[in-house]
Amino acid sequence: MLFRRRAKKPFWLNVKHGIKPEKGWKRVAQYFIYRLKRRPGSPEFIAKGFAFGVAINYWPILFTHLIFGFLLCRVFRGDLLAMFIGTLLGNPWTFAIVYPLSYKLGKVFLGMRPMHSASTLDSAEEVFARIWPIESWESFVVAWHDIIVPMMIGGVLLALPSAFIAYFLTRNALRVYQGQRRKHLQRHFDDVEAEIEKTHLLPD
Repeated sequence: MLFRRRAKKPFWLNVKHGIKPEKGWKRVAQYFIYRLKRRPGSPEFIAKGFAFGVAINYWPILFTHLIFGFLLCRVFRGDLLAMFIGTLLGNPWTFAIVYPLSYKLGKVFLGMRPMHSASTLDSAEEVFARIWPIESWESFVVAWHDIIVPMMIGGVLLALPSAFIAYFLTRNALRVYQGQRRKHLQRHFDDVEAEIEKTHLLPD
């Protein structure tokens, strides 16, 4: 295929660049902001997709983010590419902050505050010690009840305000950009039209 790499990048290199992009996070952010600005569609349509992508990063079950983001975009009519760009805000660095925070917030919401006993889960070490490896149905039930459910609840509580903030910031930024772009195109059109009229009015 045209422009395909001659040698496929090793898996470990893909992982490394996923954590630390080859050209830096600033360049990556600039590229995706450019893609968002150039997307066809209304600011509301694009902003909804981006907000869904941001919100779905709080979902605790890995490798299902794009699936649920796709469903949200289909049901509520958001832009799929903008949703994908929103999910890219989730990475190993942000997961390390978001997941413990959503877990603890979910525990507080469900009244599962730590009681400083052996049966209480609070720290990351306790979490992984209880759920991994899952060797029986009983350990799966414990993991689901004590960890996954609190993380889901906490994730929703964090996702809702994040999605609203992402939606309004993106929508307003796109409105400003598209308004400026229309004015620029209109000025260019007026200049071309004036030049044509001037050319036709010139005497032979």
